[in-house]
Amino acid sequence: MRHLTIALTVALSSFTALTSPAQAQDAAIPPLPLKVWLRREAAPFVEPCYTAMITAGKDKFAFLVPDGYFLRGDPSSGTFTLANAEGNSSITFAVLPPLSFDAPPFSADTCRAWVLRDYFGAKITQEFSASTAGGKGPGFDVQWKTSGGFIQCKRVLFVSSSAGILKFAATSNSDHFDSVKSVLARMLQTFRLGADGVLKIPPVPTDS
Repeated sequence: MRHLTIALTVALSSFTALTSPAQAQDAAIPPLPLKVWLRREAAPFVEPCYTAMITAGKDKFAFLVPDGYFLRGDPSSGTFTLANAEGNSSITFAVLPPLSFDAPPFSADTCRAWVLRDYFGAKITQEFSASTAGGKGPGFDVQWKTSGGFIQCKRVLFVSSSAGILKFAATSNSDHFDSVKSVLARMLQTFRLGADGVLKIPPVPTDS
């Protein structure tokens, strides 16, 4: 087990922030502050394996941290960020609070409007359905050209759950986009939610 403050020392200081479209922000709704600690699994992996244990209010979440990804940034700001060692890909997780009674209903149209607003200047290249931990919602692939002329890509997923709207995003350049999408898909397969304040995740078997 490692507390967040210890895990942050593993984060790579050489990681450079992936360029976003002008005026873009990572949440259409301010996300809930997150508390995080990493549990090191005892299974004899070649590289250490960690399970991220995340708390937002009374809700708890957990998933296996993808191989080669490290914590970056401060989750108390509302966004849990993982970045790879090469500095060309990142994955984020945030919990958006339930929509107010006078807000537009949760739908693909609503989420599309969030994407177009939050990633101003980006183009949606694909829309699809996403699901994890018993919830589902819309997903979007977007891309934009940086000031240096490079194509940057992002996959954004919004999943409705009893804890609120879960937002996942995977970002990379066009050369590595397929790879980071695969990493995100594997992470979602291990994602678990405990909306009653209790979430028990058994350790990864040592004989796996």
